[in-house]
Amino acid sequence: MHRGSRGSSTTWRGVSAGALFGLVLAIGCGKKAGPETSAPAGEATYDAMASEEGAESPEPRSLEELEAQLLDYEDGLLGVGIDLPDGVKQARVDAGAAVGTPADGGATPPEQRCERICELAANICGLRDHICDLADEHATDARYAKACERATQDCERAEKACEDCSE
Repeated sequence: MHRGSRGSSTTWRGVSAGALFGLVLAIGCGKKAGPETSAPAGEATYDAMASEEGAESPEPRSLEELEAQLLDYEDGLLGVGIDLPDGVKQARVDAGAAVGTPADGGATPPEQRCERICELAANICGLRDHICDLADEHATDARYAKACERATQDCERAEKACEDCSE
């Protein structure tokens, strides 16, 4: 590679130093997220599952698989003491799943509970985006519209819970 004059060599070193600094910063910030911010064992995040299917354009999973993941996230909300919206409770009954009651969140330290709630909110809302995109593609199939509505209610409830605990 021809770098030209001395001035461009200096510029090249500056760009290299900047790139190295950015890499060190990214690695350092990544290490701050401890194990308590990751999904519990056996529970992958929506983004992680999507990336496993291919980096370019992940194959859409079936609606049943997406609804099962949503059910798991709803169980996660219940597990940290967050009640589900009435529409979601009815959807769970219609699907043959238990409605569930919120657990007493007192056993978990408040900061970890809040982290978990906000993590669930991010995952639920990401899943909602995917489900609602599929609903747009299957506009004549009411199952997709119902799943989108349920995921939207879950997302709104989880985001509110995250905001409430962050204040």
